[in-house]
Amino acid sequence: MNTIQYNFKSIPPIPPSSTLIDIVLSRTQTKTPTVVHPGYKITRIRKFYMRKVRFTSTTISEKLTNIITTFPKLDNIHPFYADLINILYDKDHYKLALSQLNTAKNICDKLSTDYVKLLKYADSLYRCKQLKVAALGRMATCLKKLNSSLLYLEQVRQHLSRLPSIDPTGRTLILSGFPNVGKSSFMNKITYADSEVQSYHFTTQSLYVGHTYFKNIKWQVIDTPGILDRSLEERNIIEMQTITALAHLDACILFFIDISESCGYSIEQQINLFSSVKPLFKNKPLVIIANKVDLKKYEDLSSNERELIEKAAKEYNTYLIKMSNENGTGVFDVKKAACEILLKYREITNHGAAGKDITGMDKVYVAYPKNIRDNRKREPNIPKSFIEEKNNNNKIEIEKDEKKEMEKFLREDNIDLLEKKLVNNPVRDYIEAHGGQGIYYKEQREEFDLPHPEQVNDIWPEIYNGKNVMDFIDPDILKKVEALEKEEENNNELDIQNDDINDSESDLSEDLIEAHEKVMENQKKIRDRHQLVKKSRVPKRLTGSTATEKFMEEVRKDFKEKTLNVKMIGEKMRRDQKEKVKRSLKKENEDEDEKDEDNMDIDEDNMRLVKKKKLSPEEEQKIKIQEQKNKVIERMKRKIQKGWSRQARVNEADRKIGDKKPKFFNSGKRGIGKTDWR
Repeated sequence: MNTIQYNFKSIPPIPPSSTLIDIVLSRTQTKTPTVVHPGYKITRIRKFYMRKVRFTSTTISEKLTNIITTFPKLDNIHPFYADLINILYDKDHYKLALSQLNTAKNICDKLSTDYVKLLKYADSLYRCKQLKVAALGRMATCLKKLNSSLLYLEQVRQHLSRLPSIDPTGRTLILSGFPNVGKSSFMNKITYADSEVQSYHFTTQSLYVGHTYFKNIKWQVIDTPGILDRSLEERNIIEMQTITALAHLDACILFFIDISESCGYSIEQQINLFSSVKPLFKNKPLVIIANKVDLKKYEDLSSNERELIEKAAKEYNTYLIKMSNENGTGVFDVKKAACEILLKYREITNHGAAGKDITGMDKVYVAYPKNIRDNRKREPNIPKSFIEEKNNNNKIEIEKDEKKEMEKFLREDNIDLLEKKLVNNPVRDYIEAHGGQGIYYKEQREEFDLPHPEQVNDIWPEIYNGKNVMDFIDPDILKKVEALEKEEENNNELDIQNDDINDSESDLSEDLIEAHEKVMENQKKIRDRHQLVKKSRVPKRLTGSTATEKFMEEVRKDFKEKTLNVKMIGEKMRRDQKEKVKRSLKKENEDEDEKDEDNMDIDEDNMRLVKKKKLSPEEEQKIKIQEQKNKVIERMKRKIQKGWSRQARVNEADRKIGDKKPKFFNSGKRGIGKTDWR
């Protein structure tokens, strides 16, 4: 059998977002040209910067794709590992982190294509450079947002690398039971593993794997954390690891019972745990181990306790072995019994899966005699009883088919055709005896397909409150329908009379007529406005032709005649109103001082003059301080700009590199050979 190994240790380390950005940008700098000479044409400059943008996006997609592909896909791996990852790291969070990396990769690819399109139409070196800076900056921002996902995936990678490498299809023994019942001690006895053994509960907090040999075959032994007798929702992560191993691995399960009760749980509680976890043992070999017989002998147990343990073993039809890790009694018996049971189980399941004989007869050679010996024909010997039984079954099936054909003819009222086809037909005689064609009625009950034929004549079942369908049928229903129809006719006649009276009496008042006319006028105006808007649109067939200009001139003339520029009228009205207010106020305040006039301001909303709000000395002081600060800031900006100008830089975003070269420039360009340049 081909074994499936999951090597999570091969997943490479995942850098944080800042390191990933440094890696990408330094690689772009070292792997692409860096100097633009003055003699370059604009087409060459565009290609220079387009190459940088494309190279950056491909580097990002390579790095992110490598991270996504190296992590295991939960849908493709064994259910044991898929459930284990879900328990330890939360499946949704894990998938979300990987999907965010994939989304970022797609965004960077899209940014690359968009900025390459823009670079194709750049008209200067400065424009090309700025577009390149914008593209790389947006890609770096996209990577910065992945910091939390990258950190989470790095923690998952570290934890996955520490997980034991379990082969889900290999020969496996799983040790289970309450905490402190002797699982880890037994594992240390039969394997080379050094599992921790302490007196407190839950010493083992994750799955530990050891290996042992039996019949020169290597066996996995999995030491699981202890589980408590409670519902699945209440179990913690430590217990759920054990449940996952028991549910998904085809292994022999060793269930430990501490008969000395030194683990802190009684025998009855341990048997209750066994019965609650029993569905996980279905179709799997099992061995029940009565452990710690050195502290308390099995014979010293009460009759009720012995009965509970033996009953559990009988129910599952499995071994019950007494054992002690301290003095080593029964340890080899347990190992031998578990391994032999699992070997038989695997042999049976493998043969069954291949479609062979489970009993092992496919391995037996059957010799058949040849005709060379005595030239006698040896035909197959079929018993007479079998041939008779087969003939009887065939007759019964033929009769059933004939009966079905007769019933089909009866349903289609083809009795004449049936008479021609069948002579001395008992069905025809039965029909004639019960009234003949047209009078004979076949009971529907005879066609009922029931499990027992004698149920055909049963009383119809109750449907609702002791009643059946027939109980709800009213015998006087036709009379009631006629009465309702007459009543409806009378009501219709009365309605017609009332309508005639109302029409003669009702005359619309003059107010209503006027309101109606106004509504109709408004509707007409709205329709005209819509028609104007429609006409103002140039039809598709006229676009791009000389007819367009003629059409537009006609529309403009029509529009000037029928519409007014409301905006211009509104502005003019506002200006006139302001001038009017100013004139009136000037006449009233001719005798006032010029200072008062200076302190007045016009409130445009209310169309009146308002006195300016006088500031307090503290507020004036604050304004002066703010103005001084603004002057200092402007002076500092000019000073900083001088420093950038000396370096031939536009601003702090300009990444010009002078004489001081960065670390990755020290050895020049990397060639085809050695890449260990740091």
